[in-house]
Amino acid sequence: MELSTGSYLAFAGINPVGMSYVIEPIMITVDEGAETPEKNWESLVKNESSTKEFQGKTVTFQHPELIAEKSTTLFFDLHEDTPLPYLGALGHLVVLDEQGTRFIHVHPTSNDQTVFEAQFPSPGFYKLWAEFKFADTGVFVFPFIVEVAKRR
Repeated sequence: MELSTGSYLAFAGINPVGMSYVIEPIMITVDEGAETPEKNWESLVKNESSTKEFQGKTVTFQHPELIAEKSTTLFFDLHEDTPLPYLGALGHLVVLDEQGTRFIHVHPTSNDQTVFEAQFPSPGFYKLWAEFKFADTGVFVFPFIVEVAKRR
C-alpha cells in the first residue's frame, strides 16, 4: 500500500502473556524529513445524514441518544442486503474518539443481525467505521460521525 503525504494514526493490539489486552495508537508521518506532528487533523462534525451509499450498497445507521458511559445498541440497516461473515463475524465496527486516543472494536451481538453494543467512554465526537462483506462486491466500509452527550 502506498500512502500519500500526510499523518496517519494506526492502532496496534497488544496482548502480552499474563497481562490485559491493550490497543495503542501509533502516529505515522509520510513526508521525508518532516517531524511527527501532534494532532493536525480537522475536528469532526456530526453527519447530516444517517444513510451512506457506496457502489450500489446502502447502509442506514440508527441509534438512540448516545450518552457517555452508557451501553448503547447500534443498528445498521443494510436495506435487504445480507452480509457474509468476515473475519469471524457478520460485521465489524471500529470507533475512534476525536482526539485519536480511544479505540473501540466490536462485533454484532448476534449471528444474523447487524446490531452492535458499544459504550462511549466520554462525551464528544466519534468517528465510526462499519465494515460489511457482500457476496457480489466484497468488503465495504461505511463511515459515520456521531456526537455523544455527557452523562446526566
